[in-house]
Amino acid sequence: MALVDRRPTPGPPRPFSFPSFERTRLANGLTVIACNLPGRHLCAAQLLVEAGAENEPGSKGGVAALTARALTEGTHERDADSFADAVERLGADISAGVGFDIFRVAATVPVAHLHDALALMSEAVRVPSFPAAEVERLREERLNRMKQQRAHSGGRALLAFPQLVFDASSAYARPTEGLEDTVEALTRDDLEFYYQTFATPGSATLIVAGDLDGFDAVRVAEELLGDWKVDEPARTAPAVAGRLDARAVSFVDRPGSVQSDIIVGHPSVPRGVEDRHLVDLVTEVLFGMFNSRLNMLLREEKGYTYGVRGSLEARRHSGVLFAWAPVQSPTTVESARDIVDGFARMQADGMTQAELDAARDYMVGVFPLRNEGADQIASLIGQLVIYGLPDDHYDREREALQAVTVADVASGAQRHLHPGRLGIVVVGDASEHADAVRAADLGPVTVVSD
Repeated sequence: MALVDRRPTPGPPRPFSFPSFERTRLANGLTVIACNLPGRHLCAAQLLVEAGAENEPGSKGGVAALTARALTEGTHERDADSFADAVERLGADISAGVGFDIFRVAATVPVAHLHDALALMSEAVRVPSFPAAEVERLREERLNRMKQQRAHSGGRALLAFPQLVFDASSAYARPTEGLEDTVEALTRDDLEFYYQTFATPGSATLIVAGDLDGFDAVRVAEELLGDWKVDEPARTAPAVAGRLDARAVSFVDRPGSVQSDIIVGHPSVPRGVEDRHLVDLVTEVLFGMFNSRLNMLLREEKGYTYGVRGSLEARRHSGVLFAWAPVQSPTTVESARDIVDGFARMQADGMTQAELDAARDYMVGVFPLRNEGADQIASLIGQLVIYGLPDDHYDREREALQAVTVADVASGAQRHLHPGRLGIVVVGDASEHADAVRAADLGPVTVVSD
């Protein structure tokens, strides 16, 4: 075996252009986007409708998510079993889901059965029946999963964090799945009312991606969805205001816990802002990559945790940025302080050239790998639709990333990181650590009995 005396180094990024696509608007307002990908015989279709959770009133929290889950559980033409059998015979997968911004019905299917899969999608969208028995089953499943999430310290922290950093009036202060008391009260009629009110062709976009040679996506959309007509409701932008003007700590008490889950962060920029890529770079270096600052400090150097992770969640009206670390209980205070200090140092000093090179090369280099399948490409086109981004956004963003300087990132960190307004959630033993957290001067501490 030949030995290599020098470790290989990454080469320059390969040229890459995002696939082109065509847009057509039907007479009923439905937009159709067709993206021909020669050789991708496993096709993807997504129907995006502006019926996301941001539209639901707080008293009906979770209705959008439950509606999405029930959409494929029966139509006025087939019951749940018959619909599932029809999907299976096509070798397809059809599902529905919801985020704050959008309601999504998605399918993956071999190209030979694309028309039939779109017909089933259309059936689910046009004539869902929301069977009472299926809705009740799904509601009970949802409530059980909520109890499981609350019992898990990490899940409990993820539930507490948005309630700490967003105003209670904001849809962003609660999970898209809703809260136990609102989900408990949901009925079949609530689901149908929500869907019939907000699922409208004028707010919908059908994306079809794959080897479309000989397949006329616009003609098929006109055939299956062209006569779908629903009046558009009045939609208003959700309240998204953050509630913190200074740092604050919510300590969720778990007596006897040998682990503390810590989440630190704040509301952030919407997906559509011009310098969003700078915030992406900051989060990669701070807590995103394995060799991020916080992971190397708390995992590799101090051994307090199996890993620090985090998220910069993309939303239309306001994002949210946070780092999350499950740590050994005796290290709770020091770990929380280290995470807060990490935000402050990044905001004050930016990053080094080596850190920028590592994060930028990763983000630029991995992008083509995330665009190999038709489903991946359809999802990225969907982001253009959801966030109102230009059609050439991905090519321009890649170019912008390659041109970023250390000074650019430092300026972005100063604008978009707010260490003085961090929300800090700790789920652990308050009797052991709450007083020490107060003494650490991380912010006023509120202990929540759990």
